[in-house]
Amino acid sequence: MSVSKNLIEELRITFLNDVSTKGNESVHPKDLERVKNDDDWLRRFLLHNECNVQIALNMMWVSVNWRMDNHVNEINENNLKMDILCSGSFFPHGTDIDGCTLLIFKCNKNTKGGVDQIELRKCVVYWFERLERQTKGKQITIFFDMEGCGLGNMDMDFIKYLIGLFKEYYPFFFKLYYHL
Repeated sequence: MSVSKNLIEELRITFLNDVSTKGNESVHPKDLERVKNDDDWLRRFLLHNECNVQIALNMMWVSVNWRMDNHVNEINENNLKMDILCSGSFFPHGTDIDGCTLLIFKCNKNTKGGVDQIELRKCVVYWFERLERQTKGKQITIFFDMEGCGLGNMDMDFIKYLIGLFKEYYPFFFKLYYHL
């Protein structure tokens, strides 16, 4: 599905008009620059919302507010729990048949309650942000490696968190595969 340059520009202008009303402090400076200069990011909001500018605008505000509240632009290797990041629980590796980067989740390395959930979530956001930059927002595929898993490895709260990231904050970033 393609998105016209006019729709992207309409979304940009509408968002920037909102910012002028709410004040520049309502958006992180890096996200504001992204709105001003990154057509692909705006295109993803429109694609995620079937080119409905108003719904895309609402999603952008939800996303930028969440990003500011969670200090997403400040997440880096210096403020992460490196033992979680380096545990091998999740990592990018290769591509799928369509050329989308695979983000592998080794479910047998996760035990519900085994690590601090806030730190685990920061590590996931770190990988999402890094992959977004590396792929320039191209969709990624999540692969859950269930080898050696049992009930103790199933963390539905974490799965709900992942779904929420894609649904609310990372538009059109997840490549959905299904097999009938």
